[in-house]
Amino acid sequence: MPGCFTIFQNQLILSPIPDRVYTLDFKFQLKPTKLVDDADSPIIPEKWQYVLVDGAVYRAKLFLNDEDFRDQQAQYEQGVKLLLAHNRDYFGRETGMQMEAG
Repeated sequence: MPGCFTIFQNQLILSPIPDRVYTLDFKFQLKPTKLVDDADSPIIPEKWQYVLVDGAVYRAKLFLNDEDFRDQQAQYEQGVKLLLAHNRDYFGRETGMQMEAG
């Protein structure tokens, strides 16, 4: 049974090589596409897009030395915590490619 994998040249490579047919279930992260046109939208669900806006406003206030940046930072961090709490598959997991027994 494979215990780890890697992706090379758009192919999933398992190690050790499977000795029979297995069903693989895995989750992955996508690199977000750039938002350049007016009609472009982020890939995250619409109900969480406000977190992106809060993060952008926080960084802008920080860059401009706005005295209000700490309030905005708290608002942004609270949004991130809510987002992660509602995504139970992510909560508590480490980033990187790993296979789980099962």
